[in-house]
Amino acid sequence: MSCPLDGVLASDRILLRPPTADRFDLIRRMVAHLVANGAIPSTAAEGALAAVVSREEELATGLEAGLAVPHGFCAQVSEPVAALAILETPVDFDALDGEPSRCVLLLVEPDTPEGRRRHLDFLGDVAEKWSQTQVRKVVMEAGSVDAVLRALGVAG
Repeated sequence: MSCPLDGVLASDRILLRPPTADRFDLIRRMVAHLVANGAIPSTAAEGALAAVVSREEELATGLEAGLAVPHGFCAQVSEPVAALAILETPVDFDALDGEPSRCVLLLVEPDTPEGRRRHLDFLGDVAEKWSQTQVRKVVMEAGSVDAVLRALGVAG
């Protein structure tokens, strides 16, 4: 089963230029945002945050070209959920190219075999979209949530 961005990212899950101290502060803010808007049940907040932070501590999730994809698997969530932050000031996610990240896509998946398979599809979808120079440019310079969604081909 595929898990494209269109299935997990919505307008109320995008943060444009949130304040942040470092990658772990940003992860906390993003998970709290998903809990506040009901995408993650409050009963799963602690488990979701712990899963993403634990994964980030094991192996940083900075990719290339300004993108980081912090993620984790949580038994308390039943559906995949994502949040996207476009940062004014890039944050160090120990990216493969050594550059800080301006676009951070956080994903929490159910801790099930299906969730783990779906996760690979999700990462493939993200990599395909991010490999397009025009998509990256529009997303990182977006002045509105709608502009981000259009650039990614996501229905808001």
